[in-house]
Amino acid sequence: MKRILAIALVAIFVLGFAVSAFALEVTGKGESIDINGYYFLRGVAQNNVTDWCDSAATECNDHKNFYKQRMRVNLTFNAAEGVKAVTRFDIMETSLGNDTKQGTTSVTEDGANVQFDYAYLQVNGMGGIDWTLGRQVANWGTGFATWGAVKDRIKAMKKIGDVSVGAIIQKDSENNYGGRGGGDVDTYYVLAVIPVGEGKLGFIYGDTHDNNDDVENNATGMDLYYMGKAGPVNLAVEYNSKDRDDFKAPVGGCTTAAVGACQVDAQTGMLIAANMDINDKVNVGIGYASAANGWTADDDFSPTLFFGTNVSPNAIINFGETWNPSPTTNENDDTVSAIVLSGKFKINDDLTAGANIAQATLSDNSEYDLMEIDLYANYKVAANTTLYLGYAMGTPDASTTKADAHTNTAGAFVDDPFTTAAIQIKTNF
Repeated sequence: MKRILAIALVAIFVLGFAVSAFALEVTGKGESIDINGYYFLRGVAQNNVTDWCDSAATECNDHKNFYKQRMRVNLTFNAAEGVKAVTRFDIMETSLGNDTKQGTTSVTEDGANVQFDYAYLQVNGMGGIDWTLGRQVANWGTGFATWGAVKDRIKAMKKIGDVSVGAIIQKDSENNYGGRGGGDVDTYYVLAVIPVGEGKLGFIYGDTHDNNDDVENNATGMDLYYMGKAGPVNLAVEYNSKDRDDFKAPVGGCTTAAVGACQVDAQTGMLIAANMDINDKVNVGIGYASAANGWTADDDFSPTLFFGTNVSPNAIINFGETWNPSPTTNENDDTVSAIVLSGKFKINDDLTAGANIAQATLSDNSEYDLMEIDLYANYKVAANTTLYLGYAMGTPDASTTKADAHTNTAGAFVDDPFTTAAIQIKTNF
């Protein structure tokens, strides 16, 4: 019933205008072109991050240094008032030392000279609806579940008073007409964003359906968030749930021949975070995040320096990815959680320093815990140019029995702290 309702709402909201939407074509010189972006060069040193064992032992020596760069360019072609075409591409995103040839282009290979991420058209007011059409950026909520993701969509939004409502048709995969394969899978969304107090409350519900009747691709999901203020406190709360009709078999296969043995509970993620300014120089915060049953946060979510591979120079993983080198049970029946205390100090107009301390459960199946300490600083070296320094150390819990991967050749248990250190210079243009 929920699936039928979701599809019906989207059909009413979107398909009523589909003919005019698909027929629209923008031509001409347009009004203006906006160009902005950034460049960064990053150096990283990591130790013991692969298996957490003693770097003095030959079989565990995973120390490595590397450098990475990226130039990202955002282009907005303003065709007319309320009409614009948007694209983004990266130039020479690569690790230094890669054999990247000049003049080559690619949309898939690492180290390609030019890689386009998306291209879409935004038309406001057509039929009283604001439209976003094409391969576009999908931002939602606090950034915990979805931020900066690229999705193929037809999105329609309508403002009713202070409330924004909308609907989305999303093409997840297509095995016809030269598509990516993996079935003919669509997701239908309905959403609303409502002002509440000094913030906003958002809700989105999605129904994923495989038109080839492959049950493994059918799913439902929802997300509820609030962002705002309570007096001097900034609040961010989000809950995300995904439930597939038939989960794939866990690591090692099903425990019995029954199909039900392969199914797990809904994948869920939860975030509760708050911070406040003590004065004009000091900000303190506290946060709690969890990810259960295979749920993974967006790669822009960085509660500590170790997490958030798209945004943190020190990051080695995304929050919620099972961090257990030797899983003995179903990886989809696992919970990752963390509580974080943070502080940031503005030393002067050019220099800001900060620190985090976190206690995380990286796998409740294996009872593997981690204590993390972060130190970082941002220094404005020139207009629009910042130098970043970051250091993160994780100390795994040595009180529980570990798998063989955490012993040296003599069989003695070793479990050293693991670290990442990063330096980055970034300029915005």
